[in-house]
Amino acid sequence: MGLGEALRQHAAEADALTSANAELANLLASVTAAKDQALADLAECQNIPPPPPPPPDPEPPPGGTWPAMPAIPAAPTSGVVFDSANRYTADKILGTGSTYIFTGTGSPTGNNIYPMTVATKDDVQLVFLPGTVLEGGGVRDLAFSASGMRVKIWDAHYRNFRGLNADGIPNVKGAGAVLLKDGWEMYNCWGEANRYMAARFSGPNALIHGGRLSGNHQYGHGGTGHNCRVWGVEIDGNGDGIGVVVDNDRGGSKMVHSDYFTEKWCQVHDNLWNGLWSDINNYGHEYAYNVLERNGGAGIQYEVSFAGKIHHNRLTGHWRKQGTNDQDPKKAAIQSSMSPDMEIYENDVEGFLYGISLFNQDHEQWRLGKMRTGRCLGVRNVKVHDNRLTATKGPNGETWIASLALDGPGSIPTDRSADQKCGQYEASDRKSVNRFWSNTVTVGDPGKYPGSPYILDGKSVTRSVFDTATAL
Repeated sequence: MGLGEALRQHAAEADALTSANAELANLLASVTAAKDQALADLAECQNIPPPPPPPPDPEPPPGGTWPAMPAIPAAPTSGVVFDSANRYTADKILGTGSTYIFTGTGSPTGNNIYPMTVATKDDVQLVFLPGTVLEGGGVRDLAFSASGMRVKIWDAHYRNFRGLNADGIPNVKGAGAVLLKDGWEMYNCWGEANRYMAARFSGPNALIHGGRLSGNHQYGHGGTGHNCRVWGVEIDGNGDGIGVVVDNDRGGSKMVHSDYFTEKWCQVHDNLWNGLWSDINNYGHEYAYNVLERNGGAGIQYEVSFAGKIHHNRLTGHWRKQGTNDQDPKKAAIQSSMSPDMEIYENDVEGFLYGISLFNQDHEQWRLGKMRTGRCLGVRNVKVHDNRLTATKGPNGETWIASLALDGPGSIPTDRSADQKCGQYEASDRKSVNRFWSNTVTVGDPGKYPGSPYILDGKSVTRSVFDTATAL
């Protein structure tokens, strides 16, 4: 090789090196900018204030009895009493500010059945005397229309309605036989055998107080709303999925995209999937003083949501359809997944699977980096204390364990886009963000189970290791 050719080759190599250095510098600048943006986003999401809270619920007396119902109107203040002299034979708008009483003798069929949708205006009161029934016949959408606000309903028995969803589409998943709009209140009502939900919250400040939601094919109740309440209701036998396609989107109840929802003093039993469920972008829900028995999934599940309180509930026989050899800590009586700022306390749990479990999961809301009010998802700042967990016999006589489980970074999805947006704590940070204390775990026969009642990042550990990792 001649000298000139060698010099030209070295010059070409130098140019290539210069170009590579420039690309590396650009890449480093891009990475630095992304890191700075991620830190800025994290600071922003941690500083955005939560939604304003509503007035507090009344405090329960000793024993957790729910508040007394208001008195049922004894006579109409205006409007019409539907009796044999004024038969109600077709759907009809009921006047604003009126009270209407439905009696058996006035039903169009002559046998206490009203095959109709009751249409309303604002501030209407509807009273149903014993034995009267609103019948949807599998062809009507709503038991009560959603045209009015501040409607109050006493003692209604309604069944076999197809329902409307949040977009007003009939006979689809998420449809409710009653759409509870702004200020609606239902007292001692019974919604049964409806195609999807007996009641769907569709506005703020709505209430279901007393009564029963049973045998509905998707949920007893569900929906979206600010400061809505369910007090002292029996919620049972819902979610069989008969005649509808809902997969595991079914059970006792499911609330989404809601602030400050409360469910208290309820009897929740024998539903075919989760008992009570808050899922996706909820804030400040409270489940308290409920008795949950024999539900097919979790008793209470708080999922991809924020700042919930679960306390003073009694749960037995959770995940009753699961095999007794299922050791998945994501199948617990009380489950909190991807949800920060939680407090779980003073609950009594009996069962043959897991008791209380916190875990992260590969959820689409995580992958999309979605956050409510700018807040970050994940198991952070969770307090679990003063709970009592007791092992019971399984269906085949096995004695299993009741346990506490914290399944943290090991279950974070591989897609790290949300990490870049929100930041991600590591195992060494757990002690500063989650707390477990004063929980009592009773194991009937440890020899029946090969591991430990304490799960940390997917591994069985001793009580001392668990306490060291999660203690104050």
